[in-house]
Amino acid sequence: MKNFVYDTSLSAANMLRKTFTGKWLDRDKFNIETPESALNSLFDATYAEIEKRISMPFGMKLLKERWLQSSADHSAASAAETCAASSLISALDFNLAVEIVRPFFHNQSDEGNIPLIVYPMSTSRFPAVFFVAEAVSQLSRAATISDLRAMSERLQKFSSWMALHKREEDGLYSHADARWISIDPFLEPLRAAIGGRKIPTYDFRSIALNSLALQEITLFEGISRKLGDIAEAEKRAEQASRLREIIATACWDEEAGGFFDLIRGERRLVITPASFLPLLAEIPTMAQANRMMAYLPDIYKQIDFIEQEPGLAHIFELATQGLLKYKKTKEAGELALAVARKAASLDNSPKYFPARLAGTSALIRHVLGFHKFSDRHVVYPKLPGEWAGHNIKIHDADKNRTIFMNMTGAMIDCNVIAPAGETLSSEIENHTFRNIPF
Repeated sequence: MKNFVYDTSLSAANMLRKTFTGKWLDRDKFNIETPESALNSLFDATYAEIEKRISMPFGMKLLKERWLQSSADHSAASAAETCAASSLISALDFNLAVEIVRPFFHNQSDEGNIPLIVYPMSTSRFPAVFFVAEAVSQLSRAATISDLRAMSERLQKFSSWMALHKREEDGLYSHADARWISIDPFLEPLRAAIGGRKIPTYDFRSIALNSLALQEITLFEGISRKLGDIAEAEKRAEQASRLREIIATACWDEEAGGFFDLIRGERRLVITPASFLPLLAEIPTMAQANRMMAYLPDIYKQIDFIEQEPGLAHIFELATQGLLKYKKTKEAGELALAVARKAASLDNSPKYFPARLAGTSALIRHVLGFHKFSDRHVVYPKLPGEWAGHNIKIHDADKNRTIFMNMTGAMIDCNVIAPAGETLSSEIENHTFRNIPF
């Protein structure tokens, strides 16, 4: 029997935990200050809500791992929300960040499917797509070799399952399920653009799904090299090269200058946030990427979709990562800030929890540019001009570092207060990065 998990967060056991053991997520370990009070409030509210949703699940094998309650159902866990939260938690408690992802591995089917949702006594039949892979990508920066190997083995089994069940004869991945298409937030802008008409199940190829599939294969290649498995790395590199070529040929429209979804083999010339995910998977040439920038104004017009479909905020954050891969740092910073501000404008209802997760991640990782590795901090700020003359603070109590930034023109004064009263002072240009060793 599968190791199903259910949540008992309202049980006496969990209530006692909250009363006597204190918080599992110590917010005092990590905090930020920006010139915008709404963004500071977004940061505080998001971490407070994550702490509130962490609980101890119990199942048929009495699992001891903590998990994150879904915003839609407190007795379930969502891979999309959990993996986004894991990335944020890793700045405070790396072990907890790894732990809340494990229930999805524990509920992996014998065939290899990792479920999108874990329910009280079952799991969703829809796969977690590539949310878990993205979380592992972030966690791999500080994971031990043993943890990395264990997660990699699970994900590679999932990747094989996806290729077997969701890859079609043309080499592209398909949802192959009408219900899955209908609930995929990445497709919401396309559904709206075509008037809500039903998208054909087997005749539809999503640029989002295929770009994320390629991104996952590339991730496996990197992890395999890190683990010293060169044969596996070369195998994944070959798979990635083949899929990259198929996507580039099928989904790129030379006349329109963009990547598009396919319906019955024909490109649907509708620009959505997903149109920028090929950047994340490094599919376009630099010339193609430059042409794609003409569509950025169209993307900004769709940010308001987040209010209707909060899960869309995640795709904007992924698009930001793609822009960075092509050295579009100014564009990346501006998009990240727009997503963070949109998330900050929403109320604190559970419905908008996915948007708050994505907005907070965009703020920390892409506006402030704070990244934490096992041996160093990396600061890669992309600060807006209106923050000039204001102080920005990032405090990491875990590594006993406080980073102060103040921008004058294009230059940023960066001061790092380190242990034993040591202070590192440097001046960096906005949109560039600085390594800060522990």
